[in-house]
Amino acid sequence: MERNNQTVEREIDEAKRSFITKYGKFAATAPLGMYLLMGPGASRAQASGSCGHGGHGGHGGHGGHGGHGGHGQP
Repeated sequence: MERNNQTVEREIDEAKRSFITKYGKFAATAPLGMYLLMGPGASRAQASGSCGHGGHGGHGGHGGHGGHGGHGQP
C-alpha cells in the first residue's frame, strides 16, 4: 500500500511539472492581458465622458457640477 501511494504521488508530481512546463508562460502574460481588458481606460463609459467627474463635464458625478470644481464649489 505504501509503495502504491508513492507511485501515485510521483505521477501527480510529474503531471504538475508537465503542466507548468507547457502553460507556465501564460502566468506572466495573463495578468497584463486582464488589466488591459478590464483596466480603467478600457471602459466605454469613461471614454464617452458619461461618468461625469468634476471638472471634466459629463453629468456631475462624484460631487462635480458639470465642469465646475468638485464638492459644490464653483
